[in-house]
Amino acid sequence: MAHTTRWLLVGEVARACGVSTRTVRGWVERGALACFRLPGRDGPGQRRFDPAEVRAFIARTRIPHRPEQDEILGPPTLEATP
Repeated sequence: MAHTTRWLLVGEVARACGVSTRTVRGWVERGALACFRLPGRDGPGQRRFDPAEVRAFIARTRIPHRPEQDEILGPPTLEATP
């Protein structure tokens, strides 16, 4: 069965981290948080974030847990171990 990811919007990431959307965009510009960009009409479009990457970023940067995180990011995924 194929796994599908529900990609997050910049506002959802901001809410999960307790920061502004401008802060999230800054993290992306500095390379601290990965995202991909949808194609836009005149260049790069909207950003989309993988919930697993956002969880890893939160853990790396020690952002305090917020109740919204579980609702927005969903349950943590378990990586298969060899």
